[in-house]
Amino acid sequence: MKDDTKVGCVGALIFLAIVGLLTLFSRPAHAEIASWYQDGEITASGAPFDPEQPVCAHRTLPFGTVLRLKRRGRVAYCIVRDRGPWIATRHLDVSRYVARRLGMIRAGVARVHVERVS
Repeated sequence: MKDDTKVGCVGALIFLAIVGLLTLFSRPAHAEIASWYQDGEITASGAPFDPEQPVCAHRTLPFGTVLRLKRRGRVAYCIVRDRGPWIATRHLDVSRYVARRLGMIRAGVARVHVERVS
C-alpha cells in the first residue's frame, strides 16, 4: 500500500511540473478587434501583398511573427508582414484568405482571439 502511494505522489508531482512548465512558456491568448483588407501591392516589410496568402498587419509586432487566430470555433494562422490598421479601434488587419478562414468576410470587422505562436 505504501509503494502505491509513493508512485501516485511521484506521478502527481511530475504532472504538476509539466503543467507548470507549459504555463510558464505559453503565451496567453487575448481578444482583439480585427478587420480584413485586400488592397496593396507591397507590404511594409517589402514583401509583395497577396490577399490569398495568410498575412496580416499589426502596428508593433515584429515582421515574421506567426499568430494563431480563433473566432467562433474556427482557426487560422497568419504571418505579420505589414503595418496597420490605421483605425484606432482596430488592432489587426488580416488578408482576405485569413478572413475567409475565420468566417468574417461579411462582417468585415470581428473580435478574434490572438495567440502569438512565434
